[in-house]
Amino acid sequence: MKSFFENGTAWLWNHKPDVAIAGALVAGAIWITSAVNSAQSRLATTERLCNDMNERQLPEIREQIREVRGEIKETRDEMKQMKEEITEIKQDVIEIKLFMKKIDTYLSSTDKKYPR
Repeated sequence: MKSFFENGTAWLWNHKPDVAIAGALVAGAIWITSAVNSAQSRLATTERLCNDMNERQLPEIREQIREVRGEIKETRDEMKQMKEEITEIKQDVIEIKLFMKKIDTYLSSTDKKYPR
């Protein structure tokens, strides 16, 4: 056993650059393998989360957006209707003002009590 250890130590001492390079290559391969596995695991987790979001959360969000768009359309229609009603009211007010001017003109021309 002693000769194996002594011979092994002598061989290692003579070939230390080769052993160091081989050890560095093995360590690098282990590190790269673990990094790739970690990246694949994170990618798989991200894909699961994205699929979950697409399946559960996005349909609900899309439905809420549809509801909001429907409410906006209803509000826009109501505003158009109110604009038409306001236009009609303005026309009525103009007609009333014209009628009042006619009355004032008539009264002022027929009676001295109602000056212009």
